[in-house]
This record gives sequence, C-alpha cells and structure tokens, in this order.
Amino acid sequence: MPETQSAIRRYSCSDVLMTSKVTTIHDLFVDDLADFTAFDADFDAGFATAWMADIEAAMAVPSDETVQDQLAQLTEAVDTAMGLARDKWNDVKYFANKAFPDSDGKMHEFGADDYREASVNQLKMVAFLAQLHGTATTYKVELIVKKYTQGEIDEIEALRLSLFTAGRAQEDFKKKRLSKTEARIATLNKPYITMLQVNSAAQIIYLDSAAKRAQYVFDSSGGGSGNSGTEYTGDIAPSAEDTIATVPYEATRIITFENVGSTGLSFWLNVFEGENGGTLVEVAAGGVESRTMAVVNANASATKLQVQNLEEMAGSWKVTVGG
Repeated sequence: MPETQSAIRRYSCSDVLMTSKVTTIHDLFVDDLADFTAFDADFDAGFATAWMADIEAAMAVPSDETVQDQLAQLTEAVDTAMGLARDKWNDVKYFANKAFPDSDGKMHEFGADDYREASVNQLKMVAFLAQLHGTATTYKVELIVKKYTQGEIDEIEALRLSLFTAGRAQEDFKKKRLSKTEARIATLNKPYITMLQVNSAAQIIYLDSAAKRAQYVFDSSGGGSGNSGTEYTGDIAPSAEDTIATVPYEATRIITFENVGSTGLSFWLNVFEGENGGTLVEVAAGGVESRTMAVVNANASATKLQVQNLEEMAGSWKVTVGG
C-alpha cells in the first residue's frame, strides 16, 4: 500500500542529513535574529527555541531501520514458536503411533490430516495445537503408559499460548505501524517546514545579498533518501512555463519536486502541454515536496510533467520520478 500524502517526507535526503542541515540554518537564523524580527515580529527568541525543540524531537525519532529491526524481532519470535510447535507434533505423533499402532482413525483424531496446512500458517497452527492438546488429554492414560508424560502433554498448551502471544504481538505491531509511521514523519517534517518559512523570509530580507540568501537555501546533496528513479534538473526563465519531461504513468509512483532556486515554483502533471491540469504542487524556494502521480493527477493519460515560474527572477529545479 503506498504511503498517504500526509505520511510522505517533505524532503528527499536522509533524516540525519535533514536534521543536520536544518540545525545549521537554525543557527544562522539565531545569529541573524534581529534582521528576521525586524521583518516579522513572530520571528523572535521563542520561535527559535520552539524550532530547536522540533529539531531535537526529529533527531529522537526512531529510524526506519530501527522499526524494521523491531518487526524482525517479533517475526523471529513467531518463527521460533512455529518451529517448536512442529517439533512438538513430531513427538506427539511418535507416541500416538506407539499407543495406537495401525490406527489411522486415531491419528486423524490427533490432527494428522490437518498438520500440513497448520505447519505453514500461524493462525491454523494455534488452532491445531488446541485440538492436539485436547486429544492428548483425552488419551493421556494411553500416552503416559507409552512414556509420554503429563508434563509433555501440558507443554502442548504452553506452546499454543506462546505462539498465540507472539503472533498477536506481531500483528498488533503491524496494525499500529501505519499510524506510528504518520506520527514519525509528521515529527520529522515539522522542523523542515519551519525551515521553509524561514528561507522564504530570508529571500526577501536579504534581497540585495545573494550570499546571504544562499545560506538559507536547503541543499539536499550529501546523502540521498534511497529513492531510485530518474532525475531531471533545469532552470526556468522569469514568468515562464516549461515541460520537464514525458514520464510513464503509474499511480503509486512518487515524484519528488525540489526547488533549488530562489523563486517559488509550481509543478503539475498533465495530458497536454501548456494546460494547468491536475493538482498544482507549489514549492517554495529551497523546498521539497513529494507526491504520488495519482495525487498530482488521477488521469492515467497525464504524462506531461511541467513547471511554472510566475516571478520576475529565474528559477532552478530538480525533479526525481521514482522507479
């Protein structure tokens, strides 16, 4: 299932690189605080403190690798419990055959005809162990006579409970993962979005200093997000509209729009060149926005990727179409 729009990172680099670069821009902001406050009174010391708190919260977010490791541990617990359950069946089968030699009916009662499916299905194995324990309890006298102990019979139920508990923990983690993923990405996006606001103001405050404006532009180079795909780069003249490329349509394919210039840009996906079809993706100077193709335009014939610059300065962009 593709990520929802709200669960898409607003930047194209790694989380670590994002927090590092946003921290640098935050520190520049603190040094230049008087200039920003003079421009907009909301840019005060409290704003800087709140921004740093958001950066620190983003730094504390568990990485995708950590979450995957947590799920792997839960899966390993299920696999271990399944392995023990299979071993247990082999033990019970041996002593059941010993107690009831040449009795296919008794072996079916123990679950011989159900084992194959249960051996590869966690939920079916839980039910299988419940049946196995019940049958073993019914015939415990015969089994015990053949040296299968009461403790070994009781262990069948213990294994069933262990597998059930491990499976429930795994499924609960999977179900909660989507909402947790949205919360994690929202926490990561928050300081980045603040940086975009600061950058937009900086482009106005330092209109006469290209060097100062450049300090506040977020540069995503130096560490990728791991997103494979086709990358397009280019410049666009003032008050102009260009076609970036014709791209194959796939509803769940993610397109990352990065504004690497100093003017606001708009991007869209359309059926025909020169028309503003679909949903405009507006990206502030220094900003990055990611959308699935279906979000940008639900029409499967929309393959023309376009960009527009309505300002009086030239702009620059980088667009990555996911693989």
